[in-house]
Amino acid sequence: MKYNKHYHPHHIDRLLALQGKPLASFWRRALAFFIDLCICFFIFIIGIGIIAVVAGEKAKNSYGAPQYSYKVEGELGNFLEEVLLPIFYFGLIVFFTQGKTIGKWITGIRIIPITHDRISFIHSAERAMAYATSILEFGFGFAQFFMNVNHRTLGDKVGETIVIRDRLTKREKKALKEEDSVNIEGLIEAEAELEPEGRS
Repeated sequence: MKYNKHYHPHHIDRLLALQGKPLASFWRRALAFFIDLCICFFIFIIGIGIIAVVAGEKAKNSYGAPQYSYKVEGELGNFLEEVLLPIFYFGLIVFFTQGKTIGKWITGIRIIPITHDRISFIHSAERAMAYATSILEFGFGFAQFFMNVNHRTLGDKVGETIVIRDRLTKREKKALKEEDSVNIEGLIEAEAELEPEGRS
């Protein structure tokens, strides 16, 4: 890799390409996150159940049926819940689907990178771990949605991403097209005003 001696903003073209993309609303993102958390909890319970059967202690309940028990506690339990599971679900799925978890697919939104054409595993994993940080900050990481002009949360900033609407209704598509045409007309008028008066 060739390194520059001077700073070069290599992602300007990418940022310009994203101009006008419809951003996802807070409630769509919150609903998607809630759905994903429920799925994560379900995966965790199933995983613990499998571990209990394979490596747990076998006993009998009050009805005489076999019963398995396995406790995940201490540092191992925290590591599984706070690191491995978020990276597995939010990290790997976002990486392989390029921006869609099950919750985001249901709510019609998508994560896209602002500095590259594709989401790398490093960025998706960092973004996933930022969820835990946001929760530890009493939700301040999520509240940054309302403090940023492009509605970027802590996870978006860490992962260099934005979240956009992936599915639009016909009415929304028409409104977006009209807005784009107005913006283009404004740019043409501004350019005309900057031209020298004597230029033909």
